Amino acid sequence: MQNQDPQFLADRKKLQLEILLKDSDIKKNARAKIEIETALRDLKHKANLLQAEILSKEGQLKKFQADGVLLGNELIKLKHQMNSLGR
Repeated sequence: MQNQDPQFLADRKKLQLEILLKDSDIKKNARAKIEIETALRDLKHKANLLQAEILSKEGQLKKFQADGVLLGNELIKLKHQMNSLGR
């Protein structure tokens, strides 16, 4: 008899609809979470690649700076030798 009650049937239908909507929301939330996790993983990978490139470029810069100092010292030495010849 309870199954024939219109209020019972209306309440049941309302709950079924709410369950479907919540289930849909859960699936949508799970898809969004996966998308964000994937994007985050990609960004972390790119960040690691950039960090490696930064370290490489910093090493190259230090090498060029050291080479510049050596070349400057050699130039000074050669200029002194040139001045010595002129005396």
